Amino acid sequence: MNYLVSVITVVYNSAKTIERCIKSVLIQDYQNLEYIVIDGGSTDGTVEIIEKYRDKIAYFRSQSDQGIYDAMNAGIQVAKGDIIVLLNADDWFEADAISIGVDTLARQNKADIVHANIMIHKNDKQQISRCRGGDLSTFFWKGMRYNHPSFFVRRAVYERHLYDMKYKIAADYKFTMMCLKDEINFYFLDQALVHFQAGGKSSCFWARLYEGHRIRIDLGFNGVLVLCSTVFQFSWALASLLKNRLRNIKKIMESAQEAE
Repeated sequence: MNYLVSVITVVYNSAKTIERCIKSVLIQDYQNLEYIVIDGGSTDGTVEIIEKYRDKIAYFRSQSDQGIYDAMNAGIQVAKGDIIVLLNADDWFEADAISIGVDTLARQNKADIVHANIMIHKNDKQQISRCRGGDLSTFFWKGMRYNHPSFFVRRAVYERHLYDMKYKIAADYKFTMMCLKDEINFYFLDQALVHFQAGGKSSCFWARLYEGHRIRIDLGFNGVLVLCSTVFQFSWALASLLKNRLRNIKKIMESAQEAE
């Protein structure tokens, strides 16, 4: 089936990365695609770079907004596609990402959202972030488990749920939790389709922990259980940090012994 796919890029002052992002959309081997760019009023040369590709962009807007999720909602509301994909300005696609995502949704006709692995780039290193899976209960206790930058979403899902602009960091978590509560079907594709540049606002653990706590309260979960889940997530993150530190110390000691 020849789905129309809307790719939406939200951007603000990303002159260093926006061209890479745009080019990764334009080289896709999937043809039935509309590209939407929502700029938050950039002043660093981002708009001038976007204008170079204006004839390839179906819709472009540059004006101040209320943050990344406000911009995402704006893009979703003007999108005409049967499938909607969000690609942030710092990120970029694999060359065949769209065709693979669309083909997966076409074959998995009961799936509403396809999600996948992503390749994370940080400090000149890269590693695959594999989907950790889980149901609503798992998301409640352990936080966001899916890679939001990998989502391929059928239009009908966004007609039911948009992103809550009250949350500046973790609205993707609330969106996913609401979808799980409504029994919207996710399908996991064990492949990395998107490259994700770490280091943005969403990478702030403390902000996501705080907003995640508020989101679980908003969704009507028991307050005591919500507090327990927040403490659990903090403890889990601390244990993981200590484990990584100990692993690094062990490697340093082993290297020192080998040098002797």
